[in-house]
Amino acid sequence: MIRQREQSFARVMMALDAAALVLAFAAAYQLRATLLAPRYGAPGPFAHYAWLLWLVLAIWLVALRLGGLYRPATCVRAWPMLGALAAAHLLASLALFATMYRAMRADESRLLLEAFIAGGFILTVAVRLGARLVMGWSTERTRVLVVGERDAVRGYLAMVSDELHRSIAVVDVVAPGACAQLANGAARNGGRAGREQWTAALGRFVIDEVVAVAQLGEASSFAALAAAAAERGLVFRMLVTMPGSEVGQYQIEDLGGGSCLISLETVPHDALLLAAKRAVDIVGALAGLVLCALVLPCYAWRLSRESPGPVLFRQERRGRNGRRFVLYKFRTMHPDAEQRLPELMARNQMNGHMFKMRDDPRVTPSGRFMRRTHLDELPQFWNVLRGEMSLVGTRPPTPAEVSQYRSGHLRRLSIKPGITGLWQVNGNGAVNDFDKVVRLDCEYIDNWSLWLDAKIIGRTVSKVVSLGGW
Repeated sequence: MIRQREQSFARVMMALDAAALVLAFAAAYQLRATLLAPRYGAPGPFAHYAWLLWLVLAIWLVALRLGGLYRPATCVRAWPMLGALAAAHLLASLALFATMYRAMRADESRLLLEAFIAGGFILTVAVRLGARLVMGWSTERTRVLVVGERDAVRGYLAMVSDELHRSIAVVDVVAPGACAQLANGAARNGGRAGREQWTAALGRFVIDEVVAVAQLGEASSFAALAAAAAERGLVFRMLVTMPGSEVGQYQIEDLGGGSCLISLETVPHDALLLAAKRAVDIVGALAGLVLCALVLPCYAWRLSRESPGPVLFRQERRGRNGRRFVLYKFRTMHPDAEQRLPELMARNQMNGHMFKMRDDPRVTPSGRFMRRTHLDELPQFWNVLRGEMSLVGTRPPTPAEVSQYRSGHLRRLSIKPGITGLWQVNGNGAVNDFDKVVRLDCEYIDNWSLWLDAKIIGRTVSKVVSLGGW
């Protein structure tokens, strides 16, 4: 209820701001084209400024959002609201002039822009003062009866009693066991009896909604209250307190019949976005395998002259939530590399459960070039096509590494591993602490989006090109 109102408020205010900014721009143009034209010359047709209108709309709406001006709190107190608006308009103005300077656009009227900035500020102030007036003087507030023990309902009361949500009025707080006294009747047992008591109790108030505040496991005790509210046509809501968590977000799904599934999700679960990510993986994997097929014959011939053995290196790795899979790479080391690893552990440059060493003596001459340019990872596109890996993700560890993980390290296994990721683009040679690698992986998981993937892929391509000298 509260979040829905905040979202509705943000959408309405954004639409009103956009209309106000367009009006301010049109008025500024008209002022420049009429009153100021005799002195400063005609500004040119309005169509010439259409691109500028789209630019200022984007910049101003972003600046207003960054300033927190799409939250109901900004319409409560006038002076903080004016200060936030002034700061947002100043930021947007600087961004606009910086963008025009970078674009080498000097033919637009500065007087028009100055008039727009002044008019835009005045109109957006008027929009918020109007919203503040509507929110502050509305008599049609939602009247809510809260049912629960006093200690349990404090969190809800703190939310709705704050001036952020002045459209909600708490009529009273009733303890669950007080319905018989409110109904002026004797306590009776049974579902129908409980419903009658609550029906009588609810009849004592002029209310629109009933909010029951329950601890985990107490939801079933409010069945009679829910039925009584439904009989009266009242909205019934339940606030259930779940265990706190430092990561993830709770999601709720209606299973029907009064059953709801509450999930604590710590990884992305949006089916549409994940399908888009998988589609990008498939397209990228096919392109990568084409490049792999071009590199394979040349590298196989070169490697055969330096070191006996297969051209492909296979190694068991752990994928999403510990799934085992075989990772493929171009072999860049001599065949006895695994046997020589224990003698090199003292020279490990990583602090933690990973091995990384500069100038590894096990690497072949051509393997050094392949590693430096990351061409040795081209066969991993096969793992991406099979769905065992993704283009962007976390580094896939070996089973030996996972066996040494602490509980806080395991979260990096909650998504598919990737060919590249935040660790790689932030300089995997510079990050030599495993806990820092885990922090980067968790940062990627917490902030994942298709746009973040695109930025990481772009930075990876740029890095590979620069390292290869192409």
